[in-house]
Amino acid sequence: MATSWLTPALELIRFLGWWGYEIPKRLLLLGWQFFLVADDNLRLLSNLKLWLLFEPMFGDYDWKGHLVGFVLRGVMTLASIIVYLALLGVTIVLPLAWYILTIAMLVAIF
Repeated sequence: MATSWLTPALELIRFLGWWGYEIPKRLLLLGWQFFLVADDNLRLLSNLKLWLLFEPMFGDYDWKGHLVGFVLRGVMTLASIIVYLALLGVTIVLPLAWYILTIAMLVAIF
């Protein structure tokens, strides 16, 4: 056990480790879990199967079915990429916001 004069320094080191490492790690894990839940609910990965882009929609094998399938699956693929990028942005911004808000609070206090 540490001596009584060393305990506050160890607690400060433990707090700084929690603040600087544990919380951003938890925020990244939270973002990743949100990403997985959104993917499970929206089924975005199934829209990124590019070989399905050329399959006809609704079993209609003439040129209209191929055209409709290509356009709709292209739009779904584009929408999936946009949603993935937005979720990635939120996941990256969460830990950065943690640091920025903490620094802003310290500037406002001092």
